[in-house]
Amino acid sequence: MTMEPDDLERLAHRALADLPMPRAPRTFRPRVMAALALPDVGHPWFTWPWPLQVAAVLLVAAVVGGFGWAWPTLLASFGALLPHSLQTGAGYVGGAAETTAALLRVMELTWSAVVAPIARLVLLLTVALCTACALCLAALSRVALGGASQS
Repeated sequence: MTMEPDDLERLAHRALADLPMPRAPRTFRPRVMAALALPDVGHPWFTWPWPLQVAAVLLVAAVVGGFGWAWPTLLASFGALLPHSLQTGAGYVGGAAETTAALLRVMELTWSAVVAPIARLVLLLTVALCTACALCLAALSRVALGGASQS
């Protein structure tokens, strides 16, 4: 008797489905969880006390700022020692730094010439309107609108 591959597959599937599910040993889950557990490498940055967080941010900003400030000097000192591809990349970084400086200057001029005068006016208007609303609320809180008199 020859069987077709589909018949053989159905027969094997039925035979495997009739088998009982194997049970894992009781120690299996704890061993797997212990193997997957990450080592305790310290506390995440968000759990640090806030003075240490501020100090870490200031330290990173100082290192990045110092590197950016010293970049032209480092490039001039070690530029001849670098391979051509790194010199080209350093040129791109220098160009990006010049472009960023120009954009920051344009933003500074735009702020001082356009946005700052309008922002001052809007701030003064907002403070005046908030004061007027507070005065109206204080006046309305003294008036009983249809309620019983407090005597």
